[in-house]
Amino acid sequence: MQALTLELVRSLASTHQAPCLSVYAPFRGGDRPDDAQQRDGLLRRAREALGDRCSPKQRDELLAGLANLCRSAGQTEGARSTAAFVAPGFQAGYALSEEVPELVVAADNFHIRPLLGHLRANRHYFVLLLAQGHVGFFKGSADGLIPIAGGAVPRSLEEALGEEDRERSVTYHSGARGQYPIYGGEGKADTSRDEDLLRFCRAIDAALWSVLREESAPLLLATTERLAAVYRSVSRYAHIVRELLPADLGRATSAEIHARIAPRVRKLMAEKEGAVLERYDRAVSGARALDDVRAIARFAIQGRVRDLLLDRDANQWGRLNRETGEVALFGERPDDSVEDLLDNLAEAVTLRGGEVWSLDAARMPTKSPVAATLRW
Repeated sequence: MQALTLELVRSLASTHQAPCLSVYAPFRGGDRPDDAQQRDGLLRRAREALGDRCSPKQRDELLAGLANLCRSAGQTEGARSTAAFVAPGFQAGYALSEEVPELVVAADNFHIRPLLGHLRANRHYFVLLLAQGHVGFFKGSADGLIPIAGGAVPRSLEEALGEEDRERSVTYHSGARGQYPIYGGEGKADTSRDEDLLRFCRAIDAALWSVLREESAPLLLATTERLAAVYRSVSRYAHIVRELLPADLGRATSAEIHARIAPRVRKLMAEKEGAVLERYDRAVSGARALDDVRAIARFAIQGRVRDLLLDRDANQWGRLNRETGEVALFGERPDDSVEDLLDNLAEAVTLRGGEVWSLDAARMPTKSPVAATLRW
């Protein structure tokens, strides 16, 4: 199971061969009877949802893929729910740190809307544990941390430098949870050791770039001042938080890390919300801010919305034409064909590179449940 990132959601939104099966479930994992019962129930619902959308052989293949994803759902540390997606020739499962309602959907495209709340700009962040003997990378939310397996992330300086440096003299420091190699660099000049750290940090940046490339969430570093300076000098990511986390977090569990950094993260998110509200105020004077849902919908479909600000507790029932941006509004929800227009707008903005912010009603810049700033 992978942690959810913006790039992965956009890949799900791309075209896949139908039928596309989307399953959301709060999984605990393991071999307890209730887990097996839940898994069997999901498979029954998935079989019913697929119906006659595919041949019996293809249906069995899709259900087998779903069963494999379900069995691995509880193996990710910190995961409280899973989102599984299966289509002909495609399987993907994502670990979520928040609980999600159980849902099974079979359609021509994957049902990604329940994922969007996990990607809102003030709802997630990243943590990089950076030491010469240990590297860890996590996606965080208010509910916990999920480890991310970035592309070929080196687990240590030794692994990053490769065979040519494996015979270097290494001293080990015994910690509370095992031994971590500390590179003393005997036999090499300081400049050579500095070059080793540069290579190490470049390798990490290259591995994480596949995850962070489309992101703008804050990245918090748990490391020493020296390694932080080296990493910042080579990293392509523009959203590294200046203040460092304690370097000893590498020996803590994800739950312990989350608990220790929670106050700092809350302060950071409040600062980010303040910054976007200031940006909205500046955009008002430049005629690039608005709070009319019909106008925002048109600009969202055109890809012009930079920031979408939503009242986290509000609903606006309606239908959105995803080609033109035209909307039909309803005071109440007459039937299931009418959706929450605010969710529709969040999906459109996210998939077109904008940022979505969930705010308390008291922090919204106007009385409208939705507001936006425009790119141009």
